[in-house]
Amino acid sequence: MAGNNKEIEEKRFITETKASLNSKNDDLILAKIHELRSSGKASILPLILDLLNKNNSERVKREVILFISNLKDQKCVPFIADYIQTHSNTLWISQLISACWQSRLDYSDNLNIFTNCFLSGDYQVALESFTVIEEMVWRASNSAIESCKRILNEKVSDINDEKKPLYRELIKVLNEGKSNAKDE
Repeated sequence: MAGNNKEIEEKRFITETKASLNSKNDDLILAKIHELRSSGKASILPLILDLLNKNNSERVKREVILFISNLKDQKCVPFIADYIQTHSNTLWISQLISACWQSRLDYSDNLNIFTNCFLSGDYQVALESFTVIEEMVWRASNSAIESCKRILNEKVSDINDEKKPLYRELIKVLNEGKSNAKDE
């Protein structure tokens, strides 16, 4: 019976969280985000991240980015990485990627996502993606590093002149990281 009560409580929590985050009242949304900082679960992250696309308030979007940058639970990483991968062309992507390296969570298993953002994004997105990769390369496996290099080398001709120096530096970072990386 206790398991059933826990499921009911979880469903109620999700329903209430959705209702608050889908509100037209920014103050209610901001209050819910603040509450979730201490009582939230990783599974509600898609609801919070969706605010970057669904809510027009700059205040709400800034609060979402701040929320992400302050996360400390490694269980959050797959939700954020998935969001970045599927929403890499949104206006707030550079700030979201920046929040990833600011949080100090381990994104070393997701280097290909940031490599693709580096390639497809503007200079600011490339710079933030570079920073995540640079911070995570020492934790990444040699095969993950080789995969990033392969992706970069396949698309080198598509990189614009503005990003070329950053590209060359990223290759250096990946080469240096290889010798220190863990084996799989």
